[in-house]
Amino acid sequence: MKERIITYQKNTVQVIVTDCGPCSYVRWRNWAHIMNAVCNGVANIVVTSTPMLDDYTLSHTATAIVARPVTNENSYFVRSLAEKKMKYGYKVMVDIDDILFDLQGRNPIPSFNQFKTDPFEVGNIMDSCFDYADGVIVTNEFLKACVESRFNDMRGKIEVFENFIPTSMFMDFHAKNGHGKKIDIVYGGAANHFTKDNPGDLEGPWIDAIDILQRTGKFTFSIFGSDAGPFDNKKTLVKRYVNAAQWPSVISRMAPDVYIGPLVDHPFNRCKSDLKFIESCAIGSAFVGSYFNDSPYRNAFLHVTKHTSANELAESIDSLRDVKTIEEIVSKQKNYLLHNNRTMESKKAQDRFMKLVFHKYLEIL
Repeated sequence: MKERIITYQKNTVQVIVTDCGPCSYVRWRNWAHIMNAVCNGVANIVVTSTPMLDDYTLSHTATAIVARPVTNENSYFVRSLAEKKMKYGYKVMVDIDDILFDLQGRNPIPSFNQFKTDPFEVGNIMDSCFDYADGVIVTNEFLKACVESRFNDMRGKIEVFENFIPTSMFMDFHAKNGHGKKIDIVYGGAANHFTKDNPGDLEGPWIDAIDILQRTGKFTFSIFGSDAGPFDNKKTLVKRYVNAAQWPSVISRMAPDVYIGPLVDHPFNRCKSDLKFIESCAIGSAFVGSYFNDSPYRNAFLHVTKHTSANELAESIDSLRDVKTIEEIVSKQKNYLLHNNRTMESKKAQDRFMKLVFHKYLEIL
């Protein structure tokens, strides 16, 4: 096992992340949980709702990160942190995990997404942030290209750091209990993926295919939210919304046999990460996801394209009632996580994280 030695004025080195809400759990809070234990007090990742601007803290800081800067307050945080970075030697970074800014003079957010903030206003806010930031962290190459296109000054200053899964939080209960004869299907997306009048990411065969499967009586289907949305209200199990801290435990214990990831072909979705896929890999559920150019789910083993019919999708999911078939898919997914170092417990993933946030203050022996 590699030992990580971090030195900075013979004191603890910190990374401060300004919390942006639920998304920060995936990007930073879960990493803080894992790495603060691994580093055993030598280094700390501090995630806070407002930045720690006192001189003592900043004098022991390697990187200050402002996540999802979509308000003028976020811009103020970046400027305030930048004022002292020359004195104390830390970096100021901005983390972006969605395309929430205008692109080529257009609104890139799909009409069915209920994100309320004006992307043109967000673009101006990010412009002001980047005047003071040393770099940007994004989740994938497509989002990197969008940032480069909109913010030319950030070319060469963008780091792609995808999402990872903590397998100590996302657990595979199938490993002990196996897959039953009745197949449980879950849709883990939020209500901003569709509206009452617009199927949004559920466009295509998804709604009709689930209806076909529900009518057989051999499948259960669960969705999170206040109602069943476009699905059959009588046959669909509606689960209450779960906060980000509880999500790993809740979805693990639900132990669905099949986890669906519907996405419509849209630039907004090309900027998304493959988080739902790797969650599914970790909890031992067969993942069925949308496929298109630059789809975040292109590495999944069961694809749905714009040409897939409802009957074809229903038949594909029905085939997973065969234990051998579903276990083969789950095994491939487990190998994908392992060989691509997509877990936070992976030493290669941990090294990437530490180099990203502790940069020059890090020495790995």
